[in-house]
Formats: sequence, structure tokens, C-alpha cells
Amino acid sequence: MALVGIVGYLLILSLATVYREKAETRLLLLLASSGGLGFAAYLTYIEARILRAWCILCLSSLALIAAITALSIVLAQKLYGEDRL
Repeated sequence: MALVGIVGYLLILSLATVYREKAETRLLLLLASSGGLGFAAYLTYIEARILRAWCILCLSSLALIAAITALSIVLAQKLYGEDRL
């Protein structure tokens, strides 16, 4: 799981820095962060319902990916306009 998270965050970092000038990057950033948020929410569900234990690192990662997704939505709205999303 840790490797999946590292790869996901590196993908988001590369989209936000190296490839930020490309036109399709904002949409790709939104898709990547939304996928990460969905996966983090699933893992939080596993923590709550199956394991019945909380991991502070996992919850911190959930908060971080939620913030990244919110910022990605703002960026996508600036590019495509609010009426198109």
C-alpha cells in the first residue's frame, strides 16, 4: 500500500510541477487526485468498519489528498469554466 501511495503522490507532484504548462494537465491532475481521494476513502472505510483501528498517517494522507482534489477542482474550473464541469 505504501508503494501505491508514493507512486500516486509522485504522479500528482509531476503533473503539478513538470507538466504544468500542458493544456491537458489540469484535467489529468483532477482525475489523478480524484482517484487518489476515492482510494483513500476506501481505505478509511476499511479502517473504520473492518479493522476498527485508526492510523494517524492514513487520516493525514486522506486530508492531504482531499485538499489536493479541492485545489484541482479550482484549477479545472479556471481552465474549463464553471458551467462546463
